Amino acid sequence: ANLLQFWDEGIQWAENYEKIVTVGMRGDGDEPMMHDGTIAEQIAIMEEIIRAQREILSKRLNPDVTKIPQVWALYKEVQELYENGMQVPEDITILLSNDNFGNIRMLPKEDERDRLGGFGMYYHFDYVGGPRSYRWVNSTPNPKVWEQMSMAYDYGVDRIWIVNVGDLKPHEIATEFFLELAYDINKWNNDNLAEFTLQWAEREFGRKYAAKIAEITDKYRKFTGRRKSEIVEPETYSLINYKEAETVLAEFEEIVMQAEAIYNVLPADKKDAFFQLVLYPARV
Repeated sequence: ANLLQFWDEGIQWAENYEKIVTVGMRGDGDEPMMHDGTIAEQIAIMEEIIRAQREILSKRLNPDVTKIPQVWALYKEVQELYENGMQVPEDITILLSNDNFGNIRMLPKEDERDRLGGFGMYYHFDYVGGPRSYRWVNSTPNPKVWEQMSMAYDYGVDRIWIVNVGDLKPHEIATEFFLELAYDINKWNNDNLAEFTLQWAEREFGRKYAAKIAEITDKYRKFTGRRKSEIVEPETYSLINYKEAETVLAEFEEIVMQAEAIYNVLPADKKDAFFQLVLYPARV
């Protein structure tokens, strides 16, 4: 009864706003709803939850519930229900997800792609949870975003794209690139990805240093993309084999020196933005 009241009141509060209604349910604190019970039992409960939620939607928003934009997110353990045969009404968009670290977990098979509600994708540039969190600096390079989201689009995942940015300031470049892909999937490709950062750098800091700034931002995201800063440990890079640790350190030191040299000659009104988007991420 408490859940039904909670959902009913929530829809009333949001009644006059543009929205996509999320159906289904997860547990408190981003945990699974159930820690026991068979898959069949979990599916039966989730199907009953969605049925009850759609009754509320038909009562509060539109008697024809198929006209209300809805999404069911296959996040973490919920994907297992779908993989084991759970179905939702055709008008609901199925929101697939990545593994929280930028790798798409599943894509629809060919015979699934013609469903009325279609498919969407929930992606991450920032993650708080197990086994490791990361949110310090941007660590998802544009080529990774392009490769994964282009693949999603090719598989018919084009109804809704959502990206978890977390703190926006460290992820401005990646967020803008993600949104541009969503707006025009054909604008960027494997042959012109470097042009995005070059155009971005020129727009933000002028033409004189744009090429070097673009190189620095591409490189620090490549480096942190190998191993996210929060997850680097003493044994991550070898101190005895192939000069691995020395090589990694030298790569970072090189772009830091380049960034500091540009910072010192930039106009005062550009220094804060440059520090935030270029110099500080290179240093860490």
